Amino acid sequence: MQNSRPALVGQADIYIPRLNRDKATHQFVMSVFTENRIGYVENIDFVEINANHNATDANGEPLPFAKHPTLVSAFVRVFFWDKDMLNAIRNPPNVHKLYLFSYSDEHWLLLPNKTPVDRTILNIHQVAHYTSEVQSKIADLTKIMDGIILQNKELVQSVELLMRMNANMQSDIEDLKKSKTIVHIVHADADRKLTSHALCGNS
Repeated sequence: MQNSRPALVGQADIYIPRLNRDKATHQFVMSVFTENRIGYVENIDFVEINANHNATDANGEPLPFAKHPTLVSAFVRVFFWDKDMLNAIRNPPNVHKLYLFSYSDEHWLLLPNKTPVDRTILNIHQVAHYTSEVQSKIADLTKIMDGIILQNKELVQSVELLMRMNANMQSDIEDLKKSKTIVHIVHADADRKLTSHALCGNS
């Protein structure tokens, strides 16, 4: 009876490496933990098992990975009533076999989940989806930043070129100031006769 449940003794994240796909429902997993007086299941994430199952093509090459046809894995967060089982989960290499039915040898291996995902309002598949989107956006931003860096380098090179050209022009002007120059000054008198004289100097 529900009223006879023992007090909660702790919480742990569990990894079930294999369970039949037809039993991979939240309701079934929660009922197994409850009816076996193990604890209250807070959250379950089912994860596909991807492998090529040693399959090869006609040329003997391994086939691409694919979903396992009958099995999935599960990550389960449990608030325990059973202190002994909680201690077993928390102290590997202990492995606990949870038998599903009294008349069957079918069981789940309950292992500690060493890398639990912080809970959010998203499930594990949504987290993976949004993580992929973020990575894509980061890649796009990286390309934009690379373009800006390239443009900045080109701008710096253009400024350096202008500075060199300006320095050369300043040098040419200084050289002209120091050189001997001849300036012809032409005058016209009242009869429109032209006369000229030359000034020689550095001014």
